[in-house]
Amino acid sequence: MKTYYVSELNKVTPKVTIYPPTFKIYANGNGEDTKHISLNKESALVLINWLTNNFLNEYMVRDREAGNIIAMYRDEKDAIAAIAYFEAQDILNECFIPNFYEVKRINEEN
Repeated sequence: MKTYYVSELNKVTPKVTIYPPTFKIYANGNGEDTKHISLNKESALVLINWLTNNFLNEYMVRDREAGNIIAMYRDEKDAIAAIAYFEAQDILNECFIPNFYEVKRINEEN
């Protein structure tokens, strides 16, 4: 499947292309929150991190009560290990609450 984006990216040779490509990012369908991002090394890393956090991770650690996302991980083992780390930090900071954190699969109903 060939798309406009594939054809544009095919024109770019990393570390050779003088003018980096510009991507449009749409926050919603109305086009009002459209942002442009020039793809240089720094912004490429930001984009990769954003894509990883929003699309490639499978598990999240969140607080049980409000459901606020604290961190996201690709692997359930990493998410469980993170809870152990967060709880250890909470103990050191004297703010530990048992069962405060939970692991949920992203896109899983509540």
